[in-house]
Amino acid sequence: MKISCLAVTNRHAFRPWLEWNYEKQTYPDKELVIVEGCNDIVEARNRALALAKGDAIAWFDDDDWSHPLRLARIARSLLWGNAAVAGSRIGLFVQEPYVSLR
Repeated sequence: MKISCLAVTNRHAFRPWLEWNYEKQTYPDKELVIVEGCNDIVEARNRALALAKGDAIAWFDDDDWSHPLRLARIARSLLWGNAAVAGSRIGLFVQEPYVSLR
């Protein structure tokens, strides 16, 4: 099962982070679709969906951290868990300690 990883972004500075999160995924059958330059988020997401070639999709935000097993766990749930939809139950947020620049 191929998983299309879809991202919509206008922030070029975040693209390396987005690509790093995609590349570290352990699941091998994947593709990354990035739609840039759209002011309308709905239009951009629909465009990303139209470009996707996978059997399943996973949305990737340009500023989020993704666990390396995220796609593998989604695939396992869809293929062997008889699930119609798969996603995570928890979100993780990391806040860097405050550092004064003065």
